[in-house]
Amino acid sequence: MDSLTRFRAVALTVPFALALWVLMFAAAGFGNGIYVPFVVFYAPLLVVSSIGWLTFLVAPALHFLYAAVADIVRAGLVPIHYLIALAVAHYAAIAYVGLATEDGRDAFLESSPGAWRAGGVWVVLGIALFVAWQVALARAVRPRPPMVS
Repeated sequence: MDSLTRFRAVALTVPFALALWVLMFAAAGFGNGIYVPFVVFYAPLLVVSSIGWLTFLVAPALHFLYAAVADIVRAGLVPIHYLIALAVAHYAAIAYVGLATEDGRDAFLESSPGAWRAGGVWVVLGIALFVAWQVALARAVRPRPPMVS
């Protein structure tokens, strides 16, 4: 149990990462839906490769990397600026992939209206869960006020 308290952000991320991964597949609709959740959740992976099955399979590891950095910040080994820089880099990767790459433009701009309808609920649910995970991660590294009795 000591490892769960030491690596609280990683333990917290397990259900989020799995849920986001499943929602990504639901939105994609076996190739007939939309890939916006994949671009939002895993944009840094798309900066170095295109959408492919191998990328789909290793994608959840990105969330665990972020959670590990959050645990290192929480332990006081590095300042919180590292976690903030990681978040900024992730959102910059979303902007880059969404605007500058063929896969991203296709996911955001060129998808057919039917694809948006097929994946719409899953896209909204996935992005809401992604933001909730980031809030939970931020709360996990927030310093606790001293206990006063």
